[in-house]
Amino acid sequence: MDVEWLMKKQKHQRRLEECESVVHERERERARCNILNYIFETIRLLLSMYIFLLVEATEIKHNITYLNLIFTL
Repeated sequence: MDVEWLMKKQKHQRRLEECESVVHERERERARCNILNYIFETIRLLLSMYIFLLVEATEIKHNITYLNLIFTL
């Protein structure tokens, strides 16, 4: 009886360890995905800012050109 109980206990312990292992692996995978999402979102934001500044710089350059034309007339 004690041997049977001990074997059941060991079997349950192994199952518990397997479940914990799966849970930890899922948590690690979720953390990896969160990090990748953060990196991609940061890159997207930086590109958006770069494009915005490029457009603004182009517009300022055109405005300066127009002002130069006005003052030369």
